[in-house]
Amino acid sequence: MGLGALFGSLAAGQLTRLGLKKASLISLFIFMIGAAVQISANHQWGQIIAGRLISGFGVGSLSMIAPLYQAECSPKHLRGLITSTYQLCATFGIFFANVVNYNSRHYQGALQWRIPICLEFIWAAAVVVGTVFSPESPRYYAQRGNLDQSRTNLGKLRDLPVGDDELEAEFQQMVEEIEDEKNQPAASILDCFKNKDRMRLRTLIGIAVQAGQQWSGVNFFFSYGVKFFSSAGISDSFMIQVILAAVNGKYLFA
Repeated sequence: MGLGALFGSLAAGQLTRLGLKKASLISLFIFMIGAAVQISANHQWGQIIAGRLISGFGVGSLSMIAPLYQAECSPKHLRGLITSTYQLCATFGIFFANVVNYNSRHYQGALQWRIPICLEFIWAAAVVVGTVFSPESPRYYAQRGNLDQSRTNLGKLRDLPVGDDELEAEFQQMVEEIEDEKNQPAASILDCFKNKDRMRLRTLIGIAVQAGQQWSGVNFFFSYGVKFFSSAGISDSFMIQVILAAVNGKYLFA
């Protein structure tokens, strides 16, 4: 799944050209296809691996698109709080996934692993329904010159009528920011590694934080913890996995 997520995150930039709402729906459908491929597997490891690769693509893409949609659609004073809920939900998801695994451990045969994957599919379908009824990012329309639709969508998100002074002030500020961005010189990924505005240092700090998180080994336990604890002689390795996920959630609030 990690490999698929890598390609999905790289492809997210191209998908957003269709709009953040459409990009989210496409990514969700890709994830659901991957889940369906896994559910339908019958003692075929190749099919399960292919399904996880496909699902990983959807997860990687959504990990880039969802926070961006939150940031573009939320009011300025709540933007940081709302965007941080993405990681909060991911942490809760890890915990509840382990709870589901704990309660599925008594089932025999393929049902033991099919139930958690089926729940993935159902949850993704629920998110699809919510996304369908969500407005497209106002910034997306403003960037393409469709100011009327942009203003309308911003009004829906703020629950304010078109023409409201507060709404118009925020809309005009957004349009001015977009125009300023258009007047900036074209940038490339190489600019992230240049010394201008200490951009290289910022990029390296971000890389170091992400690499350090991976090198801590926490993902090993999230992926193979049950097997590891069982081989270490622990009688109820599923419960240890639930406790580990709960501790992970605790540090999010620390």
